[in-house]
Amino acid sequence: MNVLLFLTPWLMASILYGCQNNQPATQEQTQVITQGSTAQTMQTVNIAANVPFTLQVGQTGIYEPIGATIRFAAVKSDTRCLTGMKCSNPGEAIIQTNVKGFLVTTDAEEPVVISNKNNPVMLGGDAGFAYTLQFIDLLPHPQKGKPVSTNEYKATLKLIVKTPAQ
Repeated sequence: MNVLLFLTPWLMASILYGCQNNQPATQEQTQVITQGSTAQTMQTVNIAANVPFTLQVGQTGIYEPIGATIRFAAVKSDTRCLTGMKCSNPGEAIIQTNVKGFLVTTDAEEPVVISNKNNPVMLGGDAGFAYTLQFIDLLPHPQKGKPVSTNEYKATLKLIVKTPAQ
């Protein structure tokens, strides 16, 4: 009985504290919750200036110095020559990225379509800085008789940053 009297205030405080901290999830927390297992496999990639980086479809990279992001949204078209084939036309891989934070005039996510032919693409700039996105490669390459699933694609890109001194 004495033990119960001793523990009662501690138990009540624990219950009250737990209830008070049971606040609704923030928007950021909700996004992580709703992404579920995707959040574990689609970790944000840190982007360094002028260094290639690779994103899976749906994955986001962040350029920390200005808090800008690049998300690999979709493969729009992949007409590249099949692996092991000799083609007179090498074909074209077209992807869509969604970028945010590179333009001073907007903080919205903007679609940017880039391919191995219209390369690189200017993203914007401010205060003398210029940001350009370069398409380096899209894997896997097409193979005869083996269709590529959307979630298999990985794009290698490079964020080219020119500083005011360059």
